[in-house]
Amino acid sequence: TLRVEKMNNLRGSLYGIFDSLISEKENIINIRLLETKPISFDLIFNDEFYNQNIKKVLSDIELKYTNYSDREMIYFICVRKKIRFIPKQYNKKYFTIALFKDEKKVERVIKIPFARIYQMLAKDRDPDEIVVTENKIVFQFGEDVIHQYIYDVADYLKIDLSNSSKIVYVGETDFPLDRPFDKAHLGMMRAIYNYKSFGNDIFIYYNLFQVNFISINDTLINYIASNGLLDYIDKRAEARFIQNALIWRLLPSNYSKNYSTEIGELKNTLNTLKKKINLKEVVISYEVDWESDMYLFHSDLIKHTRNIGFKISENENIFA
Repeated sequence: TLRVEKMNNLRGSLYGIFDSLISEKENIINIRLLETKPISFDLIFNDEFYNQNIKKVLSDIELKYTNYSDREMIYFICVRKKIRFIPKQYNKKYFTIALFKDEKKVERVIKIPFARIYQMLAKDRDPDEIVVTENKIVFQFGEDVIHQYIYDVADYLKIDLSNSSKIVYVGETDFPLDRPFDKAHLGMMRAIYNYKSFGNDIFIYYNLFQVNFISINDTLINYIASNGLLDYIDKRAEARFIQNALIWRLLPSNYSKNYSTEIGELKNTLNTLKKKINLKEVVISYEVDWESDMYLFHSDLIKHTRNIGFKISENENIFA
């Protein structure tokens, strides 16, 4: 409690210093991705080991970035073409991944030497036993059992699947282990209904962002301060702002019945910040520094890209 109080005092003093410097100048909001974690919707409910491990991973991410609960997670619901291991084609030398064209028809088969996956295990000897199922490879080293799931393998080895994640929903949550992880969720239900039976897997990408205010001066010095210190918009409003900006850029108006409300919120926040701190532009960048097609995205409004980067300038209609 004492540490939180000290942080709040520091935030207050810094706010006093930066507020006068920032509010008198032209300002830009820079929003960039800090960290992301994709999780498999199917495996959450079909594999208890995966379920428990992912809960720990999400808890660790929260602890790393939100000790004082100054950020919420922004999540994407995405669909990808289904891939599976082919257990009957497994042997001691290689394993096989099938990329599906639809729910049943295989479009392409990729053979991967086991020597490559051993790089992931950090072991100095061969396993005593290997069990291959559709979704994972289980390695037994004495009493040590290692589960390697198919998408983790493809991601780590950067296997070219000619695949891409289609973003079909953007949301925000302060409780990632509840929503949309465990609770019923309309966006998830729509994704299942529209895509699941056509040979797709569903993923939730949990994302954390850094929000900085950059004050543009008529000198060589620009002032940069995070919203966590300035608190120009509170935690909930910051999450809604990021969510709604991404919806504006990525999703069509018919993606949800809440679209008009979300875009209205975005307009109101932009207008408030324009009046409050002379906001001129919002710059958003979502890019993962890892050459895996797990981080290649598209949507109904954008083509395949590794960098979801865009600006909302004051000359946009939404910036009224």
